[in-house]
Amino acid sequence: MLVFCIQILASIIGSLLGTTWMVQNLEDATYLSFNRSDSWNSNWFLLFVKTTGTWILIFTNFVPISLIVTLELVKLWQGSFMGLDVLMYDAEQDFPCMAQTTNINEELGQIAYIFSDKTGTLTCNIMEFKKFSCKVGSFNLLEQD
Repeated sequence: MLVFCIQILASIIGSLLGTTWMVQNLEDATYLSFNRSDSWNSNWFLLFVKTTGTWILIFTNFVPISLIVTLELVKLWQGSFMGLDVLMYDAEQDFPCMAQTTNINEELGQIAYIFSDKTGTLTCNIMEFKKFSCKVGSFNLLEQD
């Protein structure tokens, strides 16, 4: 809400300054091709509304950028808490948890399955390429170790 209020306030300030400049320099700014007979340019309030809408469109990137910055700061804050967590300390290596990246908290719960045999030891299922053989008829086309 604060970012939205700042966006509206900046749009109103920019519109006030722009409208004031346009009204004062309407005669001198022939390069901008103002037409005094145009109802938007002759009425100060209508010109203010038009430029306010223009400034709101210009400042529409405030909200997404501020949300991205806020999310990154929250991730950094959570990473610092992970480093302070006593339960995430490795006593064998005398090494606390260190968050090297800001998205580490998003990756923590991604393990779906842990394979183990009946004794409870963890296994690593690695398939290694041993040999490839292809035979067509009685001819051996390819054999590789």
